[in-house]
Amino acid sequence: MIKRLIVVLLLAFLLCGTAAAATMTVGVFDASNNNPIEKADVSITELNRTAATDVNGEAVFTVNSSTSYTISVEKNGYISKTETVYESYIPIYLSQETPVVVKVLDPSGNPVAGAIVFVDGEDAGKTNSAGIIHYPMKRNVPHEISVTADLFDNYRESKYIYSGDSAYIVNLKKTEITPTVYVKTQNGSPVFGAEITIDNGRAFYSDSNGKAVLTSKYTAGTHTIKIIKDGYEPYQSEILISTNTGDIVTKLNYSAVHLIVSVFGDNKPIPNAIVYVNDKAEGLTDSYGIAVLNQVPETIINLSASHEGYSSEKISYKVLAEQEQKVTINLFKDVPLALIIGVAAGIIITVLIVLLVILYRSRNNSAKFQF
Repeated sequence: MIKRLIVVLLLAFLLCGTAAAATMTVGVFDASNNNPIEKADVSITELNRTAATDVNGEAVFTVNSSTSYTISVEKNGYISKTETVYESYIPIYLSQETPVVVKVLDPSGNPVAGAIVFVDGEDAGKTNSAGIIHYPMKRNVPHEISVTADLFDNYRESKYIYSGDSAYIVNLKKTEITPTVYVKTQNGSPVFGAEITIDNGRAFYSDSNGKAVLTSKYTAGTHTIKIIKDGYEPYQSEILISTNTGDIVTKLNYSAVHLIVSVFGDNKPIPNAIVYVNDKAEGLTDSYGIAVLNQVPETIINLSASHEGYSSEKISYKVLAEQEQKVTINLFKDVPLALIIGVAAGIIITVLIVLLVILYRSRNNSAKFQF
């Protein structure tokens, strides 16, 4: 009898325990717009259990249906809330904290637009043209604030936000960079010994590979680069130096060099001779038979000259990157047409005379034979 009573009591206890198990769902919403709040921390004090809300703003727990529970809800940017509940579904409405103004400035105190602000690892957004972003933060607790912006070092600080705080100023520091510059010719060949300056500062010189590492540190941003090298046109340009810039490659244009062309005929200078470059008239020789032409270095040109009474030769010449170069063109006197006709006529007459002599002798020999 006693055994049966114990069994009945045990079954009744088990059945009661099974019936007491229930599911509690906590829904967390924004009090201003009723939107669900994701990743809010929901804690049940009596169970010492915490869960994060899903995309629907819900956190689900297994509880005893006959017990009341103390629920606490926290979310960065919202005022925390604690309630004692009995129901299986509990909606909790959180009100946003009063926003804190985060203002991002450069070293000169100017606002930095487009800076990305993170609060406790969450993307709080980008600063506007005034360098400002408004973001609700829980008061009287520390917050991890970080800022990233092009041309500036990354910023990170743990800041305690008090109940009376309404603004937080972030002063960014410009990133310092040691750039590498390559100086090349128009055809891509390295330029050795080119003088390189940035913002009229310290001068650096390119090596045999056209490379120069500017060991001075420059803040990220826009700078003026100047390059000087004999035989080339001065180079100046505005460049953006940043961590994403990479090597700076520049190309120099050759400056025009003097090509001194001397025209001779019969070993004498020929004045007023026309000098041609690639079959185009480019100059006229002076009384000394000299014409000075401006030509682009590292090019191959065809040179020729003409003057009445002379025939010209055509030469191929490579213009070098030097300040001054000399080349000679030799002309040859034309043979007068009358002389050519006279010589031809003399040759013809001579040939006729020889033929007549041969014919005459041939007839004489024939007459003697008949006799």
